[in-house]
Amino acid sequence: MQYLQFKKFEDKHFGERCFILGNAPSLKKENLSLLKNEIVFVCNKGYNALSIGLPKYDYYVCTDTISVYSEDFYNIKHKVNAVRFYPKDIIECEQYHIEPKEDYIPINYISQDVKKTKEEKRAVLNGIFPKSYEDGWSKIGSVTFHASMIAYFMGFKEIYFLGMTFDYLPGQSHFYSGVCESERESNLKNTTHKGGLIYAAAMSKFFKEQNISFVNLSKDFQYTNLMDIDSLENVIQKKDNLK
Repeated sequence: MQYLQFKKFEDKHFGERCFILGNAPSLKKENLSLLKNEIVFVCNKGYNALSIGLPKYDYYVCTDTISVYSEDFYNIKHKVNAVRFYPKDIIECEQYHIEPKEDYIPINYISQDVKKTKEEKRAVLNGIFPKSYEDGWSKIGSVTFHASMIAYFMGFKEIYFLGMTFDYLPGQSHFYSGVCESERESNLKNTTHKGGLIYAAAMSKFFKEQNISFVNLSKDFQYTNLMDIDSLENVIQKKDNLK
């Protein structure tokens, strides 16, 4: 096991664009083959998107070391083939120490720091964002938002979401439901990620202030007052027209 330093990734993709994949059922409705020449982040069990048409991915982010990593560690260790981002407390997870151990870039997720005050742990909601990657950030509502912060410090100027609707359908909570769904994920069916909606608004406001496009392309996304919206097809076509 070896910590990888974020420094080599800082502003690595300055001015570029990326696509961050959530795991909503709507992901199966997307033409993921369009991402063949794009930079892609997948989160949690998002590596399964390769089975529904995703050509490849470049970065992997998992921030839930209890209900995601510890339950799915075998698949993560053996199936994920990308640069990994984990919170620092991953070393406290027993499953992480099972061979093969993974190299990863640590996320300084300060909401897990018992020394921090309640206000510090809610800084993002108060519009207070870190000045550097090493500063870390407070509670942020969703692993896709963690990926967004990582992308921000990598220098991306366009950040697009796919498979991120904040709603869990009555019969299906994630695009891989029924294949590798955990009990926790199954219990999410027919609910709304209300906390995620609050953080979506905060993140959207911050990125607009930084002149960064922060756009939700997800089919079935209903909360158009929280984020700018578009479609994957339209974004790809715009780029093709500029060539």
